[in-house]
Amino acid sequence: YMRLDAFDAAAARDLLAALADEASSFVRSCDATAQIETETKLYMRYVGQGWEIPVDLDAATANDPDREELTRRFEAEYAALFGRTVTGLAIEITVWAVNAATPVATPIKVGDAPRALSANISETRRLFSPTAQQQVTAPVIDRAHLTDGTFVDGPAVITEAETTIIVPAAYRATGRADGCIDVEKIA
Repeated sequence: YMRLDAFDAAAARDLLAALADEASSFVRSCDATAQIETETKLYMRYVGQGWEIPVDLDAATANDPDREELTRRFEAEYAALFGRTVTGLAIEITVWAVNAATPVATPIKVGDAPRALSANISETRRLFSPTAQQQVTAPVIDRAHLTDGTFVDGPAVITEAETTIIVPAAYRATGRADGCIDVEKIA
């Protein structure tokens, strides 16, 4: 912990730099040439409180932390959450966190799926329908058969080795070209 009334700017700067180096080194070990982005957060609270709130730091503040700026950021976050600040209580940093990652690629939007094919039903299964408030017989579809445009209306069960998806009544599950399943309300 570091209380802001005993703030050591040099120690804070050194700690944040060491955390950034450690996090970046790990990412670099996975990809030697990729661009690396870092995100710095301090988890802060008033001394004596049982919880902390996250306070984001921009690169300039992380490289040159300042007691007044950290106080300002904490109080702004605290007021946003609780509608006020607390006068007369010291503030402390309980957790120092730096995350490093490669940039996330912008997802490619897939076009609308053609709704031309009803999924092949491999079997049926009894399940409880909250909509009907009773047991119903629902088709079971193998996940691999939900290809682009293939759909099933609920209630239905979509199975694969890792998971099962229950499609409620009044919903449709449609396989997409990118491998996702789009579940949407139809009634």
